[in-house]
Amino acid sequence: MIGLTFMYKMFGRSPLVIWLARSGISSIIKWPRDRVILMRGTHRQRVFEQGLAFSVKNRYQIAQIDAMVIWEMEVLKRLRDSLRSGDVVYDVGANIGLTTIPLAKVDSESNCVFYCFEPDIDNFDRLSENRRINGLDNMILHRLAVGERDAAGKLEIAEKGKSGQNRLVTDEEPLDGLAIVDVQVISLDTFATQKQRGPDVIKIDVEGGEVGVLEGMKDLLGGDRLREIFIEWHEHALNRCGKDLASCRKSIEDFGFRQMWTDRRGSTVHDHYRRA
Repeated sequence: MIGLTFMYKMFGRSPLVIWLARSGISSIIKWPRDRVILMRGTHRQRVFEQGLAFSVKNRYQIAQIDAMVIWEMEVLKRLRDSLRSGDVVYDVGANIGLTTIPLAKVDSESNCVFYCFEPDIDNFDRLSENRRINGLDNMILHRLAVGERDAAGKLEIAEKGKSGQNRLVTDEEPLDGLAIVDVQVISLDTFATQKQRGPDVIKIDVEGGEVGVLEGMKDLLGGDRLREIFIEWHEHALNRCGKDLASCRKSIEDFGFRQMWTDRRGSTVHDHYRRA
């Protein structure tokens, strides 16, 4: 997948390029480029005509950023187009800032404020560094997990180099990752009440914890401020906890939101909802 992403970005999607990418040649081409990026310590990309820089320590992190430019641009464009001057945006599962950094950069003069939630310490440190090197003071960072209720929680740390797949777990769940760390969990209804700043736009990407996030934001869903919801569903994780995609979607639509767009990639589904 890393090779395919790189080759498509550099040379497009002709049959020859697809064959070369799948043959493994792209890994040879990428190797010297990645070495230069790792020696520099930052990976530079242009998104929305804005120059961005991301702190990187390994090739997986480089591939994460390459993939954002290839696979996540439709989501980013929809998020950007949904923003209005003065909006409050919640980024739940902010990771290293792959969503918020481009949006905060392009909207730096629109008075939007971005609240970022990321519980993993390594991701949070990189998120903080990425905010600093991009000179963004419209991002407010919280090292918190988001769930159904305010409590202590457990975060499963994914296989080394795949920090984008960390997830909240319960004591009963089978574990796939390398370790479990204790984290603080907060509901968005609690957070919004404490800050007295509910979101106009929210993005949720929590590796299967979507149901808990939605259960903990019913006041926001039923209020009149929240306007747009961007959510990434992980069907395999939903099924593991006895949920299905149709009922989860209905739980949003029952609050008066209408699905504007959807995109499926295997068991991962991106949805955009707007208040009707």
